Amino acid sequence: MNSKKQNLCFKQFHNIHEGETIFIIGNGPSLSETDLSLIEKFPSIAMNRISLLYSKYKNWRPKYYIFCSTNIFNPIWGMEWSKSVREAIEEQKTKSFIDERSFSYLFKGNISKSRNIHIMKNLTENKPNKEGDINSKSFSTNILNSIDKSGSTINVALQIAYFMGAARIIFLGTDLGWTANNGKRKDQNHFDKSYRAHIPDPIKANRQMRNVHLLAKKTFNKNKPNVDLYNASKYSKLDIYPFIDFEEFARNGKIIIDLEKSKLAETFWKNIKTGNRYLIKFRRLIYRIKEKIARIKFSK
Repeated sequence: MNSKKQNLCFKQFHNIHEGETIFIIGNGPSLSETDLSLIEKFPSIAMNRISLLYSKYKNWRPKYYIFCSTNIFNPIWGMEWSKSVREAIEEQKTKSFIDERSFSYLFKGNISKSRNIHIMKNLTENKPNKEGDINSKSFSTNILNSIDKSGSTINVALQIAYFMGAARIIFLGTDLGWTANNGKRKDQNHFDKSYRAHIPDPIKANRQMRNVHLLAKKTFNKNKPNVDLYNASKYSKLDIYPFIDFEEFARNGKIIIDLEKSKLAETFWKNIKTGNRYLIKFRRLIYRIKEKIARIKFSK
């Protein structure tokens, strides 16, 4: 492959955390109730608007940060997102992986001389179908050649953790259980009420995210069966990995399985039903109108 199309930004990170535990930090509501200062000594991968939490912690910052979302281009809340992304990238304790298009937009194409900013040049996106199903191309085992988003930055984080050689991966704030949101100012689906995102079809979104984790687990089981994956989120509907007690591991290094959380997550997936397609279409229509109004205001 032409080196210009490769993600050479990852080359120095191959197996850099071999034998270690990596925390992957999602943006679910439970993150606001999670004491991230307990994982200061662990490498962690965070994403998107994580900087909204920084004022809460004196020392904790993620070792790695990912951004590859189109939300910075959104006419309604793009400026808010851009501010959060810049704050995360400017954090000196953090190494950032930014897709080429986002970097060009945020920094007007200026080439960064910072050792903390690494630009992904070959980010693909095998988008899920209308049911949220994804295919095997959505997880790359060699991210130098390509890395796939598949509608979720968590998927990018999983591929990076795979490449870095983690022996154990623990998830925080990967809650699922999303409900519909048409871009309201009060966001119930993320750790900060001002987060803002568009989720017109929460059933599809939940299934899609679950399928991302199913594919990741399948790939790890096939190629790296000795890697342990756990969900330590305070509350979560993500049932693909065993639930463990976060504080017991963070404070004492103990893996304590939480069967009660598993039962609650299992009940959620048993009861999930396909959304009303007419209501979903209506939400999307209203959202497009909001976007048009925002673009008109922005252009004035």
